[in-house]
Amino acid sequence: MTEGSPAAGPEAVPVCPRHPDRVSYVTCQRCGRPACPECQRPAAVGFQCVDCVRELSGAARAPQTMYGGRARPGSRPVVTIGIIAVCVLVYALQWIIPGNAVYVDFAYANSAPSPRRSRGACSRARSSTRRASSSTLR
Repeated sequence: MTEGSPAAGPEAVPVCPRHPDRVSYVTCQRCGRPACPECQRPAAVGFQCVDCVRELSGAARAPQTMYGGRARPGSRPVVTIGIIAVCVLVYALQWIIPGNAVYVDFAYANSAPSPRRSRGACSRARSSTRRASSSTLR
């Protein structure tokens, strides 16, 4: 007899705990029990048995949004619908109101006037110091 070889017998062959008539050499990655092809469920690495998958399904994390907030099933995207409604309203106004009054009113509503050199407090102070320094040089 050779050393290191397992003894042949019915106890040496791994069988599926749910189906004792099926031999299975694939084990669950979580609990280590053998699982037949019918009981195997694909996991991130390898396979898991049906019992481990059922146990983990109850402890599933709540769904989250892209930025980590809780996603509520059946909730309506109110902000998105509001933005779409405003866009549709502006589009309809462009067809109803003649000319490009809607374009001018919305496109330039928040823009500042064209940049001009204004005589603010800083520019007045600089010009007064220039005048004073130029009069002392004469």
